[in-house]
Amino acid sequence: MALPLLLACEQANALRGHLLASHTTIEQVGRDVAEAAGARNLVLTHLVPANNEVGRWRLAQKGYSGRLIVGADLMSLAVRH
Repeated sequence: MALPLLLACEQANALRGHLLASHTTIEQVGRDVAEAAGARNLVLTHLVPANNEVGRWRLAQKGYSGRLIVGADLMSLAVRH
């Protein structure tokens, strides 16, 4: 394996490790965070990887009884006071 390709693989593995260690998984965010907090609405934004199908993000609904919104570029939401 060429050195630049090896370095790219190492960087990709380091990034993957960081994302898994310091971010909430799809399955955790609804069940363990939003449900536990009593949130009525959960809006997912800044999604990584961005090329996941919307159906994959909808797995956050499992274990969460509130309203789930999967964000999209340029989406806007009204906020009630």
